[in-house]
Amino acid sequence: MTLTAVLTGSFRNPELRFTFPWGARMPKGGDAGEWIKKKVPGRRWDPSAKTWYITGTGGHPDRFFEAHGIEVDYSEATGDLAGLDSLESLWRPMVKRSSRFPHMAFVRPRLAGFEKVGAILGAGASWDKKLARFEVLLADLVTDDGDPKRGIQLDPLTYEAAVQARQLEAIPDDVREAARELAASTGVIGDHQDELSPRTQELIDIIATHTGYLPKWFGLALYPFQVAGAYAIAGGHRALCDAPGLGKTRQALAAAAIVRSRRTVIIVPPLVVENWCREAYAALGPGLKRLQPKVEEPAPAPATKRKSKAKPKAPPKKPDFPDYIVPIRAGKKVPDFPESGVIVVADSLLGSRPELLDQLIAWQPMAALFDEVHRSRTWAGQRATANRNLACSIDALRLPMTGTPFLQNPAEGANMLAIAGLLDPVFGGASKFMETYTKQNHFGAFLPNRKMLPDLEKRLSRHCWVRRNKGDVLKQLPPKLRTTRYVDINPKGFKDAHETLYEKVKEWIDEQRDLGEAITADSIKTFARTRVDLITPLRAAAGVAKVPAAIEIISDWMESTTEIVNGKKVYTRPLTVWVHHQPVMQALVEAVEKAGIADAGFIDGGVPQHKRQLVADKLQNGEIGVIFCSIGAAGFGITLTASSDTIFIETDWTPANISQAEDRNNRIGQTQTCMVTTLMATNTLDAHMRAILRNKAKDLNVLLPGADNNVTAMTSVLNEQINAYEAITEEDLELEKNFKSLGDIIENIVMDILGQHGYDLAA
Repeated sequence: MTLTAVLTGSFRNPELRFTFPWGARMPKGGDAGEWIKKKVPGRRWDPSAKTWYITGTGGHPDRFFEAHGIEVDYSEATGDLAGLDSLESLWRPMVKRSSRFPHMAFVRPRLAGFEKVGAILGAGASWDKKLARFEVLLADLVTDDGDPKRGIQLDPLTYEAAVQARQLEAIPDDVREAARELAASTGVIGDHQDELSPRTQELIDIIATHTGYLPKWFGLALYPFQVAGAYAIAGGHRALCDAPGLGKTRQALAAAAIVRSRRTVIIVPPLVVENWCREAYAALGPGLKRLQPKVEEPAPAPATKRKSKAKPKAPPKKPDFPDYIVPIRAGKKVPDFPESGVIVVADSLLGSRPELLDQLIAWQPMAALFDEVHRSRTWAGQRATANRNLACSIDALRLPMTGTPFLQNPAEGANMLAIAGLLDPVFGGASKFMETYTKQNHFGAFLPNRKMLPDLEKRLSRHCWVRRNKGDVLKQLPPKLRTTRYVDINPKGFKDAHETLYEKVKEWIDEQRDLGEAITADSIKTFARTRVDLITPLRAAAGVAKVPAAIEIISDWMESTTEIVNGKKVYTRPLTVWVHHQPVMQALVEAVEKAGIADAGFIDGGVPQHKRQLVADKLQNGEIGVIFCSIGAAGFGITLTASSDTIFIETDWTPANISQAEDRNNRIGQTQTCMVTTLMATNTLDAHMRAILRNKAKDLNVLLPGADNNVTAMTSVLNEQINAYEAITEEDLELEKNFKSLGDIIENIVMDILGQHGYDLAA
């Protein structure tokens, strides 16, 4: 029996239709079905047509079919296959550079076959099943000797680009060496912990001749080790991997300022878009403001006397940031891009919205910052690919940031290095990197190649990253370091609570009007000071709304600070989390269970007094990695010195209570700087509460000078120092002026409702 394979497909993706009856034998012996499964390198089964398609034969397909006694039928070949009488022109893989992403090429295996071409390209190649092609970095098309990989034919332009991708950018040797030294530097020497060492300044001067100095208008203060890190980044060490809590945000923004970026794109986890906008506004806003086109303000309309008590139109909502600070969130319309400015994008959007990716590339950023880049550690993942394509398609400072570049194996750091532009020139491409520093088990999972890990660390330190641990810079840090982190929330629960509050206040107003009682400034003050209880549900709703963001932060923290030593979990940086309201604690309990955070403890009012320290002891003894505490229940009487890192999802109204809670960590036995992070959500009472606490703290500083009353991480627009980790805006200062107590909030709501309904205030 003669078996025939019919040529179909196209010149780019040829295939041969191969049909045979059940039990057919090969011309040279053996079952036809077993032959195609075991001997044919590339094949696919079409169940609807009950037909096999041969997609790969290896090299020289004419010889392959002849060797197995199969005839090739060219009669159905159409299009660019018409007229062929041989398969020899169809077997070599076809390479084409990407028009969207110039660092990337597409490789179609053709009759050489998926397996053969995949083996040639190596582990860094990603297979696109839908389009039947490999996606590969240009650098992976050539060998270390600069020759095309065997079996890969490249046109001259593609070949030149592939060779160029393996070359380190032209940074002067003295600049590169200065960056290397600064990357590991704390910036100081001896006991002068508040000044740059002479050697640090010397290295900065070398880099500054190539990049520039940090502008005087930069709006955030830096510790010496952060100054060293920023200049190291500008000098070529473009992977920021300092341990968590050491201010990677500030260093990244400082590096963007040093290279004089007029257009900066920042890719961040969805829940911290707000926080990054604030930090960027504080850091780069003074410089960007100067670059904005001047717009003439229209003349104000003449004032007119209100003739009726009809409900006035609500004033247009004031944007959170000026036009040159642009947040891009899921479910929101993409605003217009400024000529000069900062765009902050949720990292989940790049992979799902290709048009947004194209927009960002067309904007031509001069700096691209990627926060928590370990979230895209899977090389072929949608998020990783999108981040990599954005970074590699722009001529810019490209800075990935993470405190945990490797969680399990070196392969997880490949995407970070590609984003930084260092994977190809330092390591020879993705495939070479993975083949050198990892091994694959029989499941295809990557495992560390332990023999090569010292070489990897040496290359990373010499060429790639800025990485300091908390212990390296401990002397520079104050005993307690506070920072504020803004998070995005789902506002529904807070809005519902807000509407309920408005209804209750409106009931009081209507009751006063029905009774014929005049609503005066004094009566409003009396009502506001006797009904502060109305605020509690609103505060609790804001806390509950922050729980999803808190869980995401905590999960990342646990993952990055948990190690396996001798088969046992070791928590290198246990975490303390504080809340105030019981509904928030209940929401946390449910969220922790849902997130699968098993190694957690809880102390709230429901835990008997004598058992609270027993729960705390689990943290002290290393049995759990995170403890959730109620300020009221655990704010005194227990010790948590095993933890030096604290998150406040909510705070108390009283500075002393917050300080007491913080001091569960910051007490005798603590050897680390205590890092306190307060989560805040916009369009809630968080900002008002901070303003009130700030005012209370100022009073305490007068009464108790030298005491630790500064519980809100205020910067010191007030103290003429800028050494805290928070940017104070004009809006913050306005709130501080107008809100000094809880009653001020209620009073403001009353006045708002009166204005909405056109009610006059009695004299």
